[in-house]
Amino acid sequence: MFMSRLIQFLSFYWIILPSLSSAFVTIGSKQDVTATAAAKSALFMAPRFDKSSQKWIGSEQDYEGGYGPMGSLIRQGPVPFFKRVTDPELYDQMVLKYQAGDGVGRKEAQGNMDAFLANPNDWLFQKNAEKKGAAKYDYANANTDPQQVILTSIWAAIVFSFIGRVIYVYFDTKGALVNENLSAISDAVTSAL
Repeated sequence: MFMSRLIQFLSFYWIILPSLSSAFVTIGSKQDVTATAAAKSALFMAPRFDKSSQKWIGSEQDYEGGYGPMGSLIRQGPVPFFKRVTDPELYDQMVLKYQAGDGVGRKEAQGNMDAFLANPNDWLFQKNAEKKGAAKYDYANANTDPQQVILTSIWAAIVFSFIGRVIYVYFDTKGALVNENLSAISDAVTSAL
């Protein structure tokens, strides 16, 4: 008896309440309807999570506007570059998830994921500061100033040429030079004792 009354009560409110709530909605202009339709279509184009494959799936629009692996190298250095080159599927899943979660474009999502891969602690610190009112850092265009790119390239050339020279000398002398230096250091240490 009690259950049948409860079911009747709930079914009454299940039918009546939605119709009453829509009775008091103000009628919007055509512009409001267009804005709502645009929001729904933008929401539809956001990357979606496919539960069967356990992967994020993006439309063609979700892949537009991004940058290649060299962009990752320029913006955040070698760590995100190598992660992107060695595991492109994981990188793509990270970017699509960020796009869906924050509702941003591909370039901004890539910039944020590159910064996360380069230094997760600093990236998280910046995001928490942004939530508290700090200025939003533009990871999508970070380190893309032409003068900075040229300066970084020159320094990288100097460092890699020095490392290359050390490796060349080591293999050219078959390690004899290194062994001589190590034995000289060992002799100096034993004579000092």
